[in-house]
Amino acid sequence: MDVHAPIHPPEPYFSMFPRSAERFDPTWGFGEFRELVRRGEPVPPEALEYIAATYDGAMAYADHHVGRVLGRLRELGLHDAAAIAVASDHGEGFGDNDVFGHGSSVRHAVTRVPLILKLPGQREGRRVATPVSTADLFPTFLEVAGLSVPDGIDAVSLRASAPPPERPLLAESYTETGVRARAVRVGDYKLVVRSGRNLQLFDVARDPGETIDLAARDAERASALRARLDGVGADLESAPRPEAKRLGEEHRARLRALGYVDDD
Repeated sequence: MDVHAPIHPPEPYFSMFPRSAERFDPTWGFGEFRELVRRGEPVPPEALEYIAATYDGAMAYADHHVGRVLGRLRELGLHDAAAIAVASDHGEGFGDNDVFGHGSSVRHAVTRVPLILKLPGQREGRRVATPVSTADLFPTFLEVAGLSVPDGIDAVSLRASAPPPERPLLAESYTETGVRARAVRVGDYKLVVRSGRNLQLFDVARDPGETIDLAARDAERASALRARLDGVGADLESAPRPEAKRLGEEHRARLRALGYVDDD
C-alpha cells in the first residue's frame, strides 16, 4: 500500500527523484486530478511531477524491501529451491489518455504490470514477450507445489519452456453501478469497450501509449474482438455470484481514497 496516494515514502526515498516543487499538498492524489479533468481544468504540471517523483520513490522503497526478502532467502539457503513471483495488481496512470491513478480504466498504463518469476532451481533469466496474465500465477504455483490444476480455468502455467499460447486476456473496471470499461487483448491488438458502446482498438505492440484508435479503419478486427469479449462476458454472467453486501461509510471512504470507489 506504500505506492497508493497520498504517497509519502520515508527518506531517502521521498527525495530520491527530482521535481521542481519542493513541497506540494500531500493530500492531493489522482482523485483530485480526475476531478480537474472532469471540470475541463488543467492539471498543474508541478503537482503531477511531484506525485510522480514521490511515486517513483515509493516504488524504490518497495524494491528495497523485496531485496531484503531475497537476501534473507539466500542467507537461509532457501533461494535456489524457492519459487518467487514479483507482480502487481495494477499499474498507474499519470495523465496519458486522461488516466490518473487506477480503478476506473483498462488502458495500458493500468493493465500492463511487471511480472518477474523465478522457478525452483532456475539460475538463468530470459524475457518472454508473449502477453500473459497475473491469473497464470495460480496454476503455476499449483504445479510447483505438486498439486493438480483444476479443469476449466482461464489461466495457464508459466513453468513450460515454450511461450504460452495466444489467447484472449481480459481486463475489467467496475463501479458500484456496474461495469464501466472492459478490454480484451489477443496478440498485439487490444479492444477497449466503455459503457458497452464506445469501441477503441489499439495495436499495443506498435502503439503502447494507445494513442491511435484503429476501430474505424479495422472494423472487422474490432468486431471479431468484440465477439470474443462478449463471449467471455456471457461466461462470467452465468457464474454463481456471492450475496451482495452494502459497504459502510468507513469502508467506502477507505476504498475511495485508494481510487476504487467513484461516486459519480
